[in-house]
Amino acid sequence: MRSPATATRLILPAGLLLMALGTQAAGKPPAPPVPAAPPLSGTPAGAALLQALEKAGHRFTPEVKTAWLAWSKAGALAELAATHQSLPAEFLAWVDSDPVTAATVYGQADRAAQHLVLLRSLELDLGAEEVRKKHPQWVLAVMEKHAAQVDRTTFSNPALGISLQERGLLEIKIPPSPCVRVDTRAKDRPLDVNDHIINFLAENPVVTEAQPAKEVKGKQVAAIAKSSRPVFAYEVMSQPKLQEAFNAHMKAHGQTVSMDCGDSISPWSPKKNQILQAAAMFLKAYQEKGLFPKGPDARPTPGEIAAYVIRNDNFRFPEGTKRGWPRFNLNAPWPVLDYLAGDGMPLREREFIWTRFRDHGQAVGYGAYVGQIAQYPPFLRARRLQPSEFYYDTYPVRLMTGGVCGTMSNIGRGMNIGLGVPAGQASQPGHSCLVAVGGNDSRGYSLGIGQAVSGPGSTLVSGRGKYSDVAMTFYPVNYGLQAHLDSQIALRLNALLPAETAHEKRLILLQSGLAVNPYHRGLAEAIQNLTADAPGQVAFMQSITQTLAAVDKPGCPKTGYYNDALRANFERRLLALPVPAKREEAQAVAAFIGNQGSPLW
Repeated sequence: MRSPATATRLILPAGLLLMALGTQAAGKPPAPPVPAAPPLSGTPAGAALLQALEKAGHRFTPEVKTAWLAWSKAGALAELAATHQSLPAEFLAWVDSDPVTAATVYGQADRAAQHLVLLRSLELDLGAEEVRKKHPQWVLAVMEKHAAQVDRTTFSNPALGISLQERGLLEIKIPPSPCVRVDTRAKDRPLDVNDHIINFLAENPVVTEAQPAKEVKGKQVAAIAKSSRPVFAYEVMSQPKLQEAFNAHMKAHGQTVSMDCGDSISPWSPKKNQILQAAAMFLKAYQEKGLFPKGPDARPTPGEIAAYVIRNDNFRFPEGTKRGWPRFNLNAPWPVLDYLAGDGMPLREREFIWTRFRDHGQAVGYGAYVGQIAQYPPFLRARRLQPSEFYYDTYPVRLMTGGVCGTMSNIGRGMNIGLGVPAGQASQPGHSCLVAVGGNDSRGYSLGIGQAVSGPGSTLVSGRGKYSDVAMTFYPVNYGLQAHLDSQIALRLNALLPAETAHEKRLILLQSGLAVNPYHRGLAEAIQNLTADAPGQVAFMQSITQTLAAVDKPGCPKTGYYNDALRANFERRLLALPVPAKREEAQAVAAFIGNQGSPLW
């Protein structure tokens, strides 16, 4: 960790600092949050942390950080000991020896025990070489994303393969297709209605002809190649003559089912109810006879996610094969791998994407755009109903059925995840789009928007909020992963301080934490929220603006979303504060505001 003495300066001048501490009639600042964890003074390690902070004058120093890590570790090991479990001393020593690992594992004291257990479980699955040397950032990303799934009463989760039990390395096994084909012409049992449905499809093949060129005596000659397959369910449902033949076939075999769907699969058809009934009938037949899964594949365990992505990342194409592989740096700072670590796409679906890319160079990120029928999911599914090795809402079936923007962004997300690129989905007014992480260590990492119809300002990232807010989370990581983790600790320490801690001391802690990483929005806004007068608010904005202008690191913008967010919070705070009593202070604030049309006036 860089000490505040050598970090980017973000310390207010002495006179402005006094104003920022609030000496006027503005009243006391908002009460600090009530600590969610037990008081720090409740344990020897916690008391030592408070002493270290007091000795440092409430600044965030290397000594304070060391005391935090020791306190968090002690609490985690005590939690484990309560369940009669422990971790190898050598493993704990390695965690302590790596600054990024230690700050990640122990940075969140309330989850440190879960972090340790999952990290050790992943090491048992993957091997120490992968965890500690080859792919440490990726493993930390998986640990952070799934630690909450560690049961705190047992510190395990057998259903997800999480435990401290010694075992061999995890072997990735792609599950087989869940479809088990049934002989629909069996002689040892009576045939049922679903047998007869499938047999009808087989007895009405669709024959196709192609004219592939082949070389004969050095010349290209066109040849006719024929192939056939059973007619698909959707083809029967859209062709009246086939429906008549189907009804006759079923009647001849003593079955009472029949269909009358007309000549189109459409929610606007007068026969829409009959269409849905026929679709349900064919789907059940496919499922009962092993031609379509009865449900989705299971989500992979954290160990399987980690191992599968590592397996592909380690793959090397033969010399001369151009694939541009790997597509993303799996040892990028672990926070930027979050989308990849948290995606629950089943292994079999991932393998479908990976093998098409590996063997044929195919990377399909878009499908057939089908128009309004996509707003009627039952009909969308029916319009291409045919045998499939995959269930609905999977990458292969999305390609098969098509859709509109939601399906397209899902296809794009799936392609990226299957090829090891962190990606997710987002929404714009009346539209769904794709977001994917791009960049590298030399130019920084960022979140790009694909398939957009409007700008970033109207984009909401699914499950995460406004695009601008999400984009800002990359800045402190680009500034420096260690600095990002350390500044996080400073903010968390402030939240756990005794409730009676003077806000002057809190402000010193927060400012020194922000000096470690000036792009930490939580710290910056906490400082703004503790600053109890208008001149102090202005002084902070001037200081942070100057600090950001002096930063010269890739992926760390000098202006933009972050500045705008702090400005917005500055305006909210200023509106809640009284006008300075001293004329010169009021004039200084007015000069900074500048625009007399602003609501602040």
